[in-house]
Amino acid sequence: MASDQTAVDFSGLEEVVEWIKARKNSLIGIVLVALLVVAGWRFVGQQMRESAMKPWHALFATSNPWSSPPEELAALAASSDVKKSPAEPFALYWEALRRFQSKETAVAVQKLTALSTAFPKSPLCALNLPDPERPAVATPVVARMVEEMQRLEQWGKTYPVPTENPPPKPQHAVSLVTARGAIVLALYEDVAPLSCAAFLKSSNLLKGSFIARSSAEQWIELGQKEDGANVELTDPPASFPPYEENKLSHFQGTVSYRQQPFSKAPFFADLRIDLKTDFTADGRSTIFAQVVQGIEILTAIAKDEHDEDAGTKLKAPVKIDDVTVQNAGG
Repeated sequence: MASDQTAVDFSGLEEVVEWIKARKNSLIGIVLVALLVVAGWRFVGQQMRESAMKPWHALFATSNPWSSPPEELAALAASSDVKKSPAEPFALYWEALRRFQSKETAVAVQKLTALSTAFPKSPLCALNLPDPERPAVATPVVARMVEEMQRLEQWGKTYPVPTENPPPKPQHAVSLVTARGAIVLALYEDVAPLSCAAFLKSSNLLKGSFIARSSAEQWIELGQKEDGANVELTDPPASFPPYEENKLSHFQGTVSYRQQPFSKAPFFADLRIDLKTDFTADGRSTIFAQVVQGIEILTAIAKDEHDEDAGTKLKAPVKIDDVTVQNAGG
């Protein structure tokens, strides 16, 4: 009697099973269609993503396209992979920069102007960025670069490249003592008074700092921590380091703050010494001193072994043990 009361009625379930059996081919078809739809959607999405990324893959086929020869960048911009894609303006922009570096200023400006006309909605042409030198002014990247190219072209016309800089007429000389020898800097206080004053005020920070970054045979920088980071100024004066124009060119041994003509963050600015003549830096940074003793020491340090992970960092930075400031006459 009890078993009759607890019996379960499976009649309804049996009907469901029979229904499925009768229609299993249709159900399998529906499932397959659903799977095909999902797979197709994913395939289409993948193809769209690959299509969108194809121009960028082509653009970055080399690790640093912005340093490629201008002819290669021009060919890349005209290629079927990049032409009429969001990547084309960047190829054209880098080509213009390389043209400018090759002294083809008129061609570079012409290409940037054409870029603005052809791609007005590109971030390079449409996105206004604040100018660090003029905070109230915001201009697109391309427009600012055209302005900078024209400024530097005018610089070249105003200050033709000399055969040598005039000798410094310093009121002060600064000696940097290292285990490798002494480096003496004579200041151009007559033509770069603001930069020289800023250097004299901050030169004490060089004591205990390191010569930690260099590019062999090109340049070397002074005033870093042992790990290569800049030494911070605790109370930097306004607009440090200052930028001021003068007629000095970047010959071997010239000393400048590595800067563009706009304000930098409040750090002890990269103090760069040229190990070879580089006129491309003229008008971009203020030369305020000349190495009058120890250039061979700096050249040798710059050729020391470098960190593999940070190409410009020296594996064994050279400490600046002492800094002395002397009157030029004594």
